[in-house]
Amino acid sequence: MSAFKYELGDQVEDIVTSLVGVVIGSIEFLNGCKQYSVKQQKLSKDGKPIEGEWIDEGQLVLKKSDVLNVRKKTTGGPATGMTLPRL
Repeated sequence: MSAFKYELGDQVEDIVTSLVGVVIGSIEFLNGCKQYSVKQQKLSKDGKPIEGEWIDEGQLVLKKSDVLNVRKKTTGGPATGMTLPRL
């Protein structure tokens, strides 16, 4: 497994469809294929948020890094000092 090229919160563009959005998720498959869930920052015609699209890493180009400032925020992350119960 290798590092992902784009990080959560990066604004990217799909070179095939010209879709521009923010990376909200990433996944790597067993065969090494990496995909990103890219969510557009606009609403649909009926005013609802548009679902994120899963796009292969090779189709994306970086527009802006960390547009949502997610790398500067503390989200609570994994709990520390906790032990899991034994099953």
